[in-house]
Amino acid sequence: MFDLPSLKIKARSGIYATGQERVVQILETAVEILIQDGFPSVTLREIARRMDIRVSAIHHYYSSRDDLILDVLSGVLSSYEEFFEGLRTASDLQPEERLRAFINAILDDILTLKTTRLFPELWALAGRDENVSRMIDAIYIRSRVLVTRCIAEINPALDLRTRENLALFLTASLEGVTIFAGHGKPWAGEMPQLKAIACDSLIAMVCNARPIADPDPDWRPPTLLDAASYVALTDPV
Repeated sequence: MFDLPSLKIKARSGIYATGQERVVQILETAVEILIQDGFPSVTLREIARRMDIRVSAIHHYYSSRDDLILDVLSGVLSSYEEFFEGLRTASDLQPEERLRAFINAILDDILTLKTTRLFPELWALAGRDENVSRMIDAIYIRSRVLVTRCIAEINPALDLRTRENLALFLTASLEGVTIFAGHGKPWAGEMPQLKAIACDSLIAMVCNARPIADPDPDWRPPTLLDAASYVALTDPV
């Protein structure tokens, strides 16, 4: 029903068209290295070697490896942003169907080599780099916006804190399947039944959840982002 997201590389602003093309080539090469060999292998020298250009040609656009990595992560965020927005605006689906589509799509995506290799690398890098950690936080916040809205429509009695905690548990449960049933993993062949189990159990969890008896009106979802950045990601407009 929905196209799973591919890495969406956005060229930098403020440079000519030929420069834009070169930036995209650099970032696509970085993504290829990342998926094949992991983040430690993504160096400006290795990118230059694979592109058969001088390292100085890359330094013309990126002063450091960190700047380049952040641009790659921005491309990841942009691709998933479009995916989540497509699900959110699927007016032909009821809330429970939309949530089921989300669960199925995430588990389908986990089966791809790209996601099986990419996200564990991102999780590891996030533990060492605050900028990466904030970008990963942004990706998951955006995915939970869709989930929390579905939860609110499926079970309107729930308070904000319960909705957000359910969304966190649901998305974390799906991501945890990666290590066991991702691309080339031992349980990958069981994904059809795992998808059915995930849909039935997680949607039942939402339907049967109960609100907190005395919710804190001042509670807000924990985040690494500043208030303005968080609002920009979660604003329904």
